[in-house]
Amino acid sequence: MPIAGRLIATLSTLELQIEAVDTAAGRAAPPPVTAASRDAELPDLPALAVESAFKRGPAADAPDLPELPSDAHRHAGRRVRLQDTVAALRPLHKQFEVARRAWEDACMRTLLELRGAFDHEADDVRIVFREFPAADRPSIARDDEALGGLGELGAVARAATELLPGLQVPAGEPEIRRFLARVVDVLRVFAACTLELHRVRARQSTDLGVRWEALPDPLAGLDTREEWLRYLLDWRDAGEARSELVRSFAGLVDHLQCYAQAALSGAREVVFTLSPSEMERTVSASWPTRTAALWRHYEACFASLCGDTYDHLTPGFRTAFARAYTRALARVGIPFHAGEPEDRP
Repeated sequence: MPIAGRLIATLSTLELQIEAVDTAAGRAAPPPVTAASRDAELPDLPALAVESAFKRGPAADAPDLPELPSDAHRHAGRRVRLQDTVAALRPLHKQFEVARRAWEDACMRTLLELRGAFDHEADDVRIVFREFPAADRPSIARDDEALGGLGELGAVARAATELLPGLQVPAGEPEIRRFLARVVDVLRVFAACTLELHRVRARQSTDLGVRWEALPDPLAGLDTREEWLRYLLDWRDAGEARSELVRSFAGLVDHLQCYAQAALSGAREVVFTLSPSEMERTVSASWPTRTAALWRHYEACFASLCGDTYDHLTPGFRTAFARAYTRALARVGIPFHAGEPEDRP
C-alpha cells in the first residue's frame, strides 16, 4: 500500500520514520495523508510495527506494549538536567553549612564574652550585630526578650562551653534541647552507678563481718538515684554538696584498695598454712603416730581452704580475708566494727 507524506511509529525509545520522496521518473509525491484518512486506510500499522520489531527477539510472543507519551524524551532530559543541578549545588551547600556553623559558634562565643565583660550586655550585643543583616544574626540576638540577660539559651550555651572546652557549643533551640537531654541521661546513669557501687561496698564488707561506722555523709542515707540527684542538684541549698560527693568517692576508693590488698594478703596467709614448717609447728604428736597426724592435719587444712564454698570463698579463705581487710582499713584510718564473717550459701 503506498505511503504519502510521513509515517512515524514509536515503540519505547525506538522511533521509525517513513517519508515519501519523488522517484527518478519525476512523479510528484502523493498528497499528505490526513489523520482521518490514515486511520481509515492503515488501521493495522501500529500492530505491524510492533510485530516487525519483536519477531526476532526473545519476547516475540509478548503482548503489544503501550506507546510512550510524545513528551517522554523532554521529561527524561529535564530529569537529567535537574539531577546535574543538584549534584553541582550539593558541595556548595555543604561549604555553606560549615561556614554557617562556624559563624554561629563565633557569635555565641561573642555573646558569652560580652556577658562576662560588661554590665549592659544587651546594648552591647545590639551595637555589634546591627552591623550584620538581621537574617544572619544568631537566634538569641534577634529579639529584645532574648537579649534580656541573653536569655535561657545563652545560659545553657555558657554551661556547654564550660563543660566541653574546645567543642562547638550548641547553637539554636533544637541543638540546646539535645544537649540538655544528653546531660539528663548522663546524670541519671552517673547517680545509678554510684549508688550501686556503694551497695556493693556495703555488701562486700558485711560478708567479711566488717561494718563501717556511720560517717557524717548525707549521701550515705539516700537509697535511690532520684534522691541522690535531688540532693546534689538542689540549687536552693547553699551546702557543700560537691565536697560531700568527693568524700563519698574517697570512701569507695579506700574500700577498693583495702579489698584488693586484703585479697593478696589473705591468699598469702592461707597458702602459708600449707607450708612444711607450719605443718610441723602445729602438729604436736610424736612418733610413730606423727606421720599420720601430719597427714590428717594437712587434710583438714586443705578442706578448710578448698572444701565447700559460699560466695566463692571457703571458711579458711574468708577468715584470712577478713583479718587482712580490717588491717587495711585500720591503716587508712576508716572506723569500723569487726564481727564474724557471714557464710551464706
